[in-house]
Amino acid sequence: MSTKQFPIIGTKSSLLWDEDTDAWTYISGKPVQPNNPRAFYQVIPTLYRGVDIRANAIANLPWALMKGETEYETSEEYENKEGLVSNMTTMLYLIEASLCLAGSAYWKREKNAAGFQKLRHLDPTSMELDEKKAASGIIEWKRNEPQPKIYTPDEVIYFWYPDPYVEIGPPSSWPVKSALHACGVLANLDEFAKNYFGRGAIKAMLFSMQGASQSTAAEFESWWNKFITGISNAFKTKVLNAESVEPVVVGEGIKELENVSLSQEKRDEIAIALSIPMSILFANAANYATANQDKRNWYDDKVIPESKFVASILNEQLFEPLGLRFVFRPETLDIMQEDEKERSMALGYLYNAEVPLDIAMRILGFELNDEDWKRIEEQVEKKEERAEELVGNLTGGGENNNGGGAAFQPENPVQKPDAMQEKGLIVDLEKWQRKSKKRLKADKSPAVTFESDHIPATLGAAIEGALEEASTEEQIAQVFSDIWLGYP
Repeated sequence: MSTKQFPIIGTKSSLLWDEDTDAWTYISGKPVQPNNPRAFYQVIPTLYRGVDIRANAIANLPWALMKGETEYETSEEYENKEGLVSNMTTMLYLIEASLCLAGSAYWKREKNAAGFQKLRHLDPTSMELDEKKAASGIIEWKRNEPQPKIYTPDEVIYFWYPDPYVEIGPPSSWPVKSALHACGVLANLDEFAKNYFGRGAIKAMLFSMQGASQSTAAEFESWWNKFITGISNAFKTKVLNAESVEPVVVGEGIKELENVSLSQEKRDEIAIALSIPMSILFANAANYATANQDKRNWYDDKVIPESKFVASILNEQLFEPLGLRFVFRPETLDIMQEDEKERSMALGYLYNAEVPLDIAMRILGFELNDEDWKRIEEQVEKKEERAEELVGNLTGGGENNNGGGAAFQPENPVQKPDAMQEKGLIVDLEKWQRKSKKRLKADKSPAVTFESDHIPATLGAAIEGALEEASTEEQIAQVFSDIWLGYP
């Protein structure tokens, strides 16, 4: 029975080779183990790109630092007036990257040479929470730099993902941790390919030798090890003093790596864990229209909620005590502006179809405060009252009725409806519509000018302006069916 030897360090024995030993003090973080987020982040391109995409999305969101209702700082014109963060874009990037990779992020409060406070990013794996104190509501961290030092929330701004299984402290699960198994498969596939070509693209094998002395076997083993160390040795020969040498293949070759579906499946799992659509993570995964819509949905479902989480922590721990408020402004992004333009067009179509303005805006998801909604509803009510009054006048029931209960007739004969004029208006509008559709089929703008003696100038200008936004035959038909309905 073998006996282990334990080296004595001070008054305590420790196993020097134990991965969890306390015999060593790590100044800049523990050694990277092969099966953790840091190691995979360094060698798996899909994971690196996914984390980079998420971090860049948060870092490049427009934002404003508000003092009351006044803009104190903005992302467009950042001056670092408080002297806290010299590069806000980089710091926001590091927050999101740390949350993805470690489930937590930390900013350290420290003073510069002039005595002013500033904030510095910390390696999230370097902060060790005192779990016993945390259970009683006291938050303290230990960090080696190079000597162990204790930090409190007065010195550190901390970001922890919410976790239903953790009451106080960093989460037990986070995006990249949930993808570790998929990352392990991809890392091992890459390692296998690297080793395979590193030994000259030769499969792993054993050798059976007959009639060879021990010295000949040792010589062959030495030669074989050199032979498989790279492609430069692939064509060298060796003469042996043996009756026979029979190789026995025990490993696989590069052909076994042709399981593309397995690799793709694991990459998809990484994308799912990071909540990134395939069309964004893999540039060739969809056409432009699908990718653009996926990106818009991704901002709604993930980026914007994530930005609100980050902003809430910054406000609670940093800016609110200074009388400031940090807000992201994703609505100013180009992709959001395009959506607003489409919503505005849809609002115009609904309104022209006689859908009340307030109902149309609610259908399309416009976000207004209570005061704005009240103002719009009042305008809708006034419009309905004016319409009822006009109907009453025309049917003889209004105050302006000239008697007899008959429909109101204008005193000026020129104002009376002209059947021929109305028929000419309809005919010309139909001609104009056909002309617009014909130009659209010829890949030209449907917004063509149409000369008519029956279409009033104001109506013609309105139609021509609406046609500039039309890109399909259905939209052209919508313009002509709604814009002149009930005119004048």
